Amino acid sequence: MNHYHCEVTIELADSDSKIYENSVESGRELAAKSREIEVQFQRKTLFTRIVPETVYNPYHTTAAPLFMDLIIKGLIPVEGLRVIDLGCGSGVIGLAAALMNCERVLYTDINANVISIGQHNLFRPQDRVAVQNFCETEQPASYDLVLTSTPSIIVPSNLPNDSYEQSVFRETDFISKMITDVAKVLVPSGTFIFFYRMYPSQIDLFAEMIAQLNEGFDMSSLHCLFRYPEGGESNFPGIVNINGNNWSYTTSRLESTTTSKIDAISEDVYPEEGGSIATIFSVRRK
Repeated sequence: MNHYHCEVTIELADSDSKIYENSVESGRELAAKSREIEVQFQRKTLFTRIVPETVYNPYHTTAAPLFMDLIIKGLIPVEGLRVIDLGCGSGVIGLAAALMNCERVLYTDINANVISIGQHNLFRPQDRVAVQNFCETEQPASYDLVLTSTPSIIVPSNLPNDSYEQSVFRETDFISKMITDVAKVLVPSGTFIFFYRMYPSQIDLFAEMIAQLNEGFDMSSLHCLFRYPEGGESNFPGIVNINGNNWSYTTSRLESTTTSKIDAISEDVYPEEGGSIATIFSVRRK
């Protein structure tokens, strides 16, 4: 895959915030109070946003700048589409879609503090904010595109809806609920684009997600818009073959993969011990 240069940056107006080596601690520090961020493209301001307390702040993160960059450059086409910013948090991804003339945006999150998105100057009369779990109150086949950053660390217990932790951890049934709702709201051939960070010790969770997607999505359309670290060909045996810019999915191989085989997957595709691969995938609804 050729090197991808993201030209969207997020600057923090509040310079007293600490950035910890641990991303969870940094996020908790940022979410401790309302903070203003400035979104820039090619060093020019696109918009500002005051991110409320307890809401996930996209400063110093990977997914939100990438999504916005891909949208602004037209690599994720949004013009004229009905878009859901799922687990919207600060709402910057949906705001970028609005800036690029999508038909309408649904900003949806379980944290009630996201409601202030409705006061932003890029929020239009046709847009909507919904405080809900996934897309549970939305009508079937009512949207063309769903964008989300998927939490990839499981916690066993319930989390408060208005907590920062709700945005970065997931409960055990998170994936099945999310994919069921996304499949429900997308029109046939609608597109689901999701950020996913894979960890060596949790490759089985990614296998679970692929298996869940197979039920309602056309897996021949699955491809990777972004991968970091980048580099040559790598293999996740029985799950996904990564080759250049395309991640091809083989249903028969996944179906024949046992738990023991998944557990035995080599970790040498990762850059270092305990490292991760950050990806953005696109897949179409059947």
